Amino acid sequence: MIFSGQVASYRCEGCAAEYAHVTPTSLLPIAAVVALATGPWARALSRVIHYRWLCVGFGFVAAAGALGLTYKLVEALTTRALRRAICPKCGARLAQTGSGFFDGLAPNAWELLIYVVVIALAFGVAAATRTGP
Repeated sequence: MIFSGQVASYRCEGCAAEYAHVTPTSLLPIAAVVALATGPWARALSRVIHYRWLCVGFGFVAAAGALGLTYKLVEALTTRALRRAICPKCGARLAQTGSGFFDGLAPNAWELLIYVVVIALAFGVAAATRTGP
């Protein structure tokens, strides 16, 4: 399937609430986003670097780096309590009840937001570095 991920499930020892954390590992969407963002990054870098193959290489690195940094930022903002094993509702300890790889998951809104932000960032940088009318 196209969308997959590593899933970890947790259960609160205090209020018995259950939580799950999904780390997207969807290779096809990730590859498509990086490929789509590489072009604008390469165009932006071509203003400074005059070797096309070097611009494409650095554009790929910038696109992959932007994806990784955006993912880490969203994860830090949204799963802080789960990563510390603290229940967001009552503050009690969370116990990990299971984990595994799941294929065929529906993409969640955060994953899609990350993809949109990475592509928008690349096109924004390319538009900002464009010169002339």
